[in-house]
Amino acid sequence: MDTVTSRKLLRFVLAGGVLTLIGAAALGAERIPTAVAMSSVIAKQTPTTPPMAMQLRITGSVHLDVTIDESGSVEVSEVLHGNPILAKAAQDSVKKWKFKPYKQGGKAVKVVATLTFDFK
Repeated sequence: MDTVTSRKLLRFVLAGGVLTLIGAAALGAERIPTAVAMSSVIAKQTPTTPPMAMQLRITGSVHLDVTIDESGSVEVSEVLHGNPILAKAAQDSVKKWKFKPYKQGGKAVKVVATLTFDFK
């Protein structure tokens, strides 16, 4: 099994007695390394720490799986880890990011990458 295939492992969640498939593989996207995704960023907005997080002195990292569509826009982001207050700020910010389309065999394809946002 190659690296890309091994990283496309599916995750299942049991909620309310229903087994649900989640993750990048469910979206039909190829996984790319974080460094590749970051090198293709055209425009980005840095997330700001929400006022409530500042009042409560919440800091930390948020890890998102970000699906980038064929045009380079963020299609969806899934929180992998992080405080929910900070995660919302990271998701709101990354929705505004724009990437160079990722090409495979000369054709633009949908990809997913894990991005980390640090709030201090």
